[in-house]
Amino acid sequence: MPIRAAVNGGYPWLRVECSAGQQNAWLDLRKVRRPPETWIWALEGSLACSVCRERVRSPPRTKIECLCQYDKQFGSGRDEERD
Repeated sequence: MPIRAAVNGGYPWLRVECSAGQQNAWLDLRKVRRPPETWIWALEGSLACSVCRERVRSPPRTKIECLCQYDKQFGSGRDEERD
């Protein structure tokens, strides 16, 4: 799904997790400096938490967990309780 489609569909937030630091973050897709036609999965390779980015030369990749309607929205993360 392109960034434009996610934002227009009411899901402007992207929840990601750093593969090494296991930290979650919320990314506002409205502030991403990429063309709106960019596919969301294409962002994975350029995202890393600040700790990992400073620690290693080639930062580990993040993985996309879910699209969210607002920041700090909890999805079905692997460490969270499920109903």
